[in-house]
Amino acid sequence: MAKFVKLKKILKIFGLIGLGFFILTTIFCGGTYLFVTANTNLDNTKLQPTHNKIIILDDQGNEINSHSGYNDSTLIPTHTLNAFIAKEDKRFYKHNGIDIIRIFGALKNNIRAKSSVEGGSTITQQLIKNTHLSQEKTISRKLKEIKLAQELEQNYSKDEILDTYLNSIYFGNNLFGIRSASSFYFDKKVENLSIAESAILSGLISAPSVYNPISNLNLSKQKAKMVINLMTEQGYISALEQQSAIQELNNLTISKKTNIGALYLSFATHEALEILGLETMPQNSQIVIKTYLNHNLQSCMENTLKTAVYKAKDLSGITSGIAGAVLDNSTGGIVAFCGDSKYNLLELKRQPASTIKPILVYGPAIENNLISPASFILDEPINIDGYAPQNATKQFKGWTTIRDNIVRSTNIPAIKILNQTGINKSKEFASRLGIQFDQDDDNLALALGGFKYGVTVKDMATSYMALARGGNYIDSTFIKEIIINGNICYKHTPHGTQVMKDSTAYLLTDMLKSVATYGTGRNIQGLNIPIASKTGTNAIDGINHDGWNISYTTEHTAICWTGNLGPVADHSSTQFNGSLYTTYFVKDIFKNLYSTHKPLDFTMPTTTQRIKLDKNLYDNHQLYLADEYSSDYTTEVFATDNLPPKKSRTALENNFVYTPSTSNQDIFFDYRKLIKKYGTW
Repeated sequence: MAKFVKLKKILKIFGLIGLGFFILTTIFCGGTYLFVTANTNLDNTKLQPTHNKIIILDDQGNEINSHSGYNDSTLIPTHTLNAFIAKEDKRFYKHNGIDIIRIFGALKNNIRAKSSVEGGSTITQQLIKNTHLSQEKTISRKLKEIKLAQELEQNYSKDEILDTYLNSIYFGNNLFGIRSASSFYFDKKVENLSIAESAILSGLISAPSVYNPISNLNLSKQKAKMVINLMTEQGYISALEQQSAIQELNNLTISKKTNIGALYLSFATHEALEILGLETMPQNSQIVIKTYLNHNLQSCMENTLKTAVYKAKDLSGITSGIAGAVLDNSTGGIVAFCGDSKYNLLELKRQPASTIKPILVYGPAIENNLISPASFILDEPINIDGYAPQNATKQFKGWTTIRDNIVRSTNIPAIKILNQTGINKSKEFASRLGIQFDQDDDNLALALGGFKYGVTVKDMATSYMALARGGNYIDSTFIKEIIINGNICYKHTPHGTQVMKDSTAYLLTDMLKSVATYGTGRNIQGLNIPIASKTGTNAIDGINHDGWNISYTTEHTAICWTGNLGPVADHSSTQFNGSLYTTYFVKDIFKNLYSTHKPLDFTMPTTTQRIKLDKNLYDNHQLYLADEYSSDYTTEVFATDNLPPKKSRTALENNFVYTPSTSNQDIFFDYRKLIKKYGTW
């Protein structure tokens, strides 16, 4: 009995301690709340129609993002309102600005996921954050948000709050307010929005750059489908309406009245947000974004893509994706970027095929003085630890030079060279050029573009731009400058990094000029300008899935990719490859760029020389310098730190070739000359 009484006393003490701790915590939290929010008050003027203005300028300073929105007072359809409520705040009409149930639910899910995967903000809180507060994630901002949200609920009706929210929220592509978004994306007034279209707009506000229907329609539709399902679960639409909306969603297209450069602008806006470290554009601000866009070139590229030749389809009837971009070598500025695809062309990764060979295979080997353009390598059947690849032609040429293999884009020599250089050393070289690898990318198939995930169009173009710059790497960008409320917040200043010897870059460029002259990229001929080019074709079971062309001059780097995500392509290997559609597209780009002038040729650096080689030995697959006794010679470019040797005794023996037309006296004379130069044998 005494022990029981003692236990009760202990429990009572702990209870009092716990109660005291609870009271102190409450007082502390309450005091903190009052202190932080003391001077925080609702500003009704900030709830008026927003004064946001985002101006996007091209490289000439001309505004390029002007589009007309319907700024009328038309009522927003009920199903549109419900689409936002279902996704953003299903208890919107029940809470007083703060949803305790949602906060604890989000907290539980975040703890379970061990990261911040879900927010607990209501529509009221989001409106306050967008109009009154910054985007920073701090406790003090959250406390202010709570106070102002409750004040907002006391002074405005739910319908007024919802309408103000939808007229101020950011919808991507420099659009504020649902009326502008409805006009831009669907070319219609907000009153005419369907359930499917409403779901698209509701879904994209979570991450306007990610779910942008202009640049990533597929992902946007996936998010919209989730919204439609939520509307059904919460009783806003029937199962029949759900089915009809999803069917409409599958066939939905975005307004064709969007401006020239709409895709470029969406990418530029995405990059601007990344630079500023924001998820959405700041409210009540005057923002000017200066880009590198060449409006004339952009228009030319977009019109070219509309031609029938670039409307190829796979076996399922889906139009293959295509993307084209042009970079300014001097600044890294992306002067044009277009595409006709349902995929996010900025982030889409595809197998680079043979376009990776100069970057991952030949570049590292030249950099480490393992090869030169004139080096000989045997093109033959191989089997390396069970890996037995083939050339695209299923033929083998025997002894060939490095230049010849780049020109013909053969596979076996590339694999042998990667194996000789080493995968890790080669990947390290390519990484300096911006190529990203997965941890599983550690096999010889990399020489043929066999990545686990692939490479983006932007990264491939940027890596080749370094070759055009003599081995000096700069990242590519859409943005020149960002000005907010008159203050320069960001200014792009190109800072290049020398990532390889200038001799390596020149040797690669010189060989890629041969590709453009008589190799797989010869369809680019006819421009009469000095140009380097590389093609690539990714085939699966004999069917081509990706075609590439990357070409550059001293001024610009251009790229074109076309392909599909299906299992097979509706094109034979003679039609759908890097040498045709993509090369012709790049050729059209350069025709436009150089219609009034020609770029300068690539300058040979002092670290590189054109050397005479003994022709007789060269024809016998041996590299030796020609001398005064060589009967014939050929030339090739070399790095000065990797020149071929002078003739050895074996080379001299091989160099002496007897022919029936040569007299014994001539033979004796030749021997005397050799003995005079090299001594007694």
